[in-house]
Amino acid sequence: MAIILNPARVRVPNFFFLAVIIPGPMRIRVQTRAPLAERKIWFLPVLSDGNAFDAQTQSIRDLKQSLCKRFDVLHEGGWEPSDILLSLEGFELIDETECQILRDGDLVLVELRGGAASGSGGLSFSIALCNTSDANFREETQTFIERQKSASGAL
Repeated sequence: MAIILNPARVRVPNFFFLAVIIPGPMRIRVQTRAPLAERKIWFLPVLSDGNAFDAQTQSIRDLKQSLCKRFDVLHEGGWEPSDILLSLEGFELIDETECQILRDGDLVLVELRGGAASGSGGLSFSIALCNTSDANFREETQTFIERQKSASGAL
C-alpha cells in the first residue's frame, strides 16, 4: 500500500532553530570557616588581569588568587593564596588541579592553612583576623596562637 501525499497540502517549514549552548561564566558558592569571619557568598571568579576565568585551563591556585584579590574577608585581611585551603565536599582542592573539577553552583569552603586553622591542633579561636586595620594585630594574634599551641602540647 502506497501513501501519496499532495505536495500542496504538506507544510514544510522554511526555517529551523539551531540550539547552541554557550557555557556561561562559572559561579560558585563560597563559605568561610573560623577563624575567618563567617560569610556565605556567590562568587564569580575573574583572573587578576580582569580577563574571564576559564575553568578548562585555570587551576585551583588561580581561583585562590581571585578569591584573595576580590573576596573582602580575604583581601582586607591581607591573606595570600598560600595562606588558605579550599575544599569541596570535605576534600581538599590542591593547587595544581584544574578548575574544571568544579561545577556551577558547587560549595567551596575556605579555611586558613597552617597555624591559624588546620595546624592549630584542635584548638579553636573566635578571632576575626581580617576585621582590623592594625598592622600588628595579625602578627600578635599568630604569636598568641603559637603560645597557646605550645602550652597545650599541640606542637
